[in-house]
Amino acid sequence: MSDIAAPPPGRTGSIQFKLVIAFLLVSLLPMMFAADLATRVVSRVFERNVETWLRETSIYFLNNIVETQQEAVGVGQFVTAQPDLMRNLLEDPGRHELPPYLKQLIQAVGYDLVAVYDGQKRLKFSSPSVEAIEQVPLNSDNSLYRVHLHDRTVITAAGVRQFQVDGVPYFLVLGTWLDESFLTAMENVTSLELRLYYRDNGKFVEAFSSRRGADPNLLLPQPVSDALLDGTASFYDANAENGQYRGMYSPLRNTDGSIVAVIFCGLRSRETLGGWLNQTNLFLSIFLTGTLLSVLAGYLVSRRLSRPLRSLAKGVRAVAAGDYSQQVEVQGHDEVAELATAFNQMSLRLAQLHDLEAQLRRRDRLSALGE
Repeated sequence: MSDIAAPPPGRTGSIQFKLVIAFLLVSLLPMMFAADLATRVVSRVFERNVETWLRETSIYFLNNIVETQQEAVGVGQFVTAQPDLMRNLLEDPGRHELPPYLKQLIQAVGYDLVAVYDGQKRLKFSSPSVEAIEQVPLNSDNSLYRVHLHDRTVITAAGVRQFQVDGVPYFLVLGTWLDESFLTAMENVTSLELRLYYRDNGKFVEAFSSRRGADPNLLLPQPVSDALLDGTASFYDANAENGQYRGMYSPLRNTDGSIVAVIFCGLRSRETLGGWLNQTNLFLSIFLTGTLLSVLAGYLVSRRLSRPLRSLAKGVRAVAAGDYSQQVEVQGHDEVAELATAFNQMSLRLAQLHDLEAQLRRRDRLSALGE
């Protein structure tokens, strides 16, 4: 019997390859919609988490400032309870050195400013020497003050405590500079920038920034200022400063509810996941990942389907070569399994016919030999 078996198909012409391509084409459009939906959901969740984290960070610093002011009031109450000590401060108005006992106490609790005012808001004593303290609300327990030193201007979180010496009213101001030393808790977060905008003549001017070389006269963006002055609790901007930051602006209010300063917590986009995590990159990542998974799934499914067909093809070639004893494994109960069963029955029938043909030939030869 002549060999009529055809050569096996090439890889690109195989059923498995065609099944993979078909599976990919069918899943391509749904994958695009799924990637777009997942991109929107992930972006929204990421922005919400960043906004929450920045808001909590802002609240943390606002609470630190308020606690510093309240502690200053408590320390001031303790200090002013010693009239001899306060009288000693007022004896020499030109002196700027604290008495040893008071100096040790102030250094221990970490305050930078000690000042005494009289009832007419005249500065009677200060340590260190200051030129002026702007907007001193002596009727308030705590607030923020702009302090003009000889070489710089700083913002201090201070508490005010009233006391009397010989029946004359005075006010003690204890304050802490809002500078680098106050922000040491966030030194390890290199991608986070903190700023303090102080209200001056109706505008919010940058008084401090953790970024070195920042413009000290930078103004608070007008939309942010308008929103906070209208009563907004906090303002989140996902594209602050032309997309350089994801920023949270939180107001610091005085005892009467007016805004005296604004804290800015900004997360640098380029130095964090936020710089990479944009909608385009997210879409491409999710789409490519889904496409690879689709190809892998298509490969596994097509391999599962084409394996019995390859077994059948091998059996057909064996039968075509004269091996009628060839049998293929039957797996499952689908159409391919029916085809395998039919092939096995055909192979068995061909083997029987081959045996019958051989017997008839032997009989013919014996008859011829008998004749």
